[in-house]
Amino acid sequence: MGKLEILAEALCKEKDGNVCTRIIAVRSVLLGNSTASTAATVNATQRTIQLWLVRFNEDGIKGLYPATGRGRKPKASYAWVSKLAIRLCNKGMLTPKKLRRWVRSRIGLSYSVGNIRRILRELGFSRKTSVVKLGDAADAKKVTYWQADTKRAIAGAKRAGFMIVVQDESIFIRVGGDGAKLWSPIAQRVRVERSGRRDKVVVCGSIADDGTRLMRTYDRFNGANFVRYLELARQKWGKVLMIMDNASQHKTKKVRRYLEQNPDVRILYLPVARPELSAIEEIWRQAKYRLITSESYRTLDDLRRAVSEHFRTCSINVDIYTYLARSV
Repeated sequence: MGKLEILAEALCKEKDGNVCTRIIAVRSVLLGNSTASTAATVNATQRTIQLWLVRFNEDGIKGLYPATGRGRKPKASYAWVSKLAIRLCNKGMLTPKKLRRWVRSRIGLSYSVGNIRRILRELGFSRKTSVVKLGDAADAKKVTYWQADTKRAIAGAKRAGFMIVVQDESIFIRVGGDGAKLWSPIAQRVRVERSGRRDKVVVCGSIADDGTRLMRTYDRFNGANFVRYLELARQKWGKVLMIMDNASQHKTKKVRRYLEQNPDVRILYLPVARPELSAIEEIWRQAKYRLITSESYRTLDDLRRAVSEHFRTCSINVDIYTYLARSV
């Protein structure tokens, strides 16, 4: 059987469109057409047509099928790139640009940033928002011990009639900014008046395990204002076990004196630098997203009214015990 008959028979049986194109191109050249006209017909280059002819002459019809191992051999496998990516990841430095520089300097390969992103996805990496962890934060073992002790303390306090409350403070700053997060018509820049002052509203808030809350705004947060807040909490809930962070304002002489004189108010401190155990952090995150991200306030009073209105009307649905039992 001649070459033309082999090609015609294979063309009748073949279902792969790419292979059919190669068979048609080779058959066209064997019928006497030029490689230039054949290349224009099948939308390929003359070099490609010549390569298909060489493969057909060497391996027959099998040479026109795709085979593994063809193409340029890589200078280094992805395993090396993966090792470099893991090293950068462990250092908290993994970005496509930094990995690209490492690959170029240590392996000798030059990739574009887009190719580095593709390689990272193939290696199982994905882009994530970083989480800041303080160097002196309590480790997982200390947090586990604290959670066990806290569970017993909460059980005892509830038997004694105490309300379990998580407390924290947050600062809402009136920043004019450069308009990066404000809306404006297309092709029109946002211009916001601003001064050198950093006007701010301090919110002291607490959430109880029954869903009730106590939010108060202050111009500044110090030990005296915190004592006033503790008194408001005692008036609202009676006996209170308040779980809070280790801020210095929580441990002033005035605060210690108040706690000695009012045994109905107890304080339980969170592990060092572990705010994720406090449910109220989620409340601050939502509030700042709604109040600060896409809003601008001309005066401090406007910001104060917006903050007060938000906490007076917003719904808060969080389980404080879910956060206290988090694994870190």
